[in-house]
Amino acid sequence: MYYFSNNLPVNSSLKPQVDLVLDHLMQHKNITKAEAYELYGVINLATIIHRLRHQGGFDISTRFVESVPQNGYRGAVYSYNEDTQFWDWYNKKVTFF
Repeated sequence: MYYFSNNLPVNSSLKPQVDLVLDHLMQHKNITKAEAYELYGVINLATIIHRLRHQGGFDISTRFVESVPQNGYRGAVYSYNEDTQFWDWYNKKVTFF
């Protein structure tokens, strides 16, 4: 089934990006902005992490790392701290929007 968003056809059976990021965090425990963009086309990972934390109640920590000390660039690595939150989310069927 297709629906239209911004005049572009989109397959409605595709997983939302928030679910893709959550699955990735549960399987790999960490994700960076570069990984999210390369693997899932996520442009604003910080917004998805915010939703997971505040709407889903997931314990996700942020660690800043310097990739190139000369220019002072700092990138974030988001880490999922596993506990029973997944099952709480699964049982409640939390909807992210």
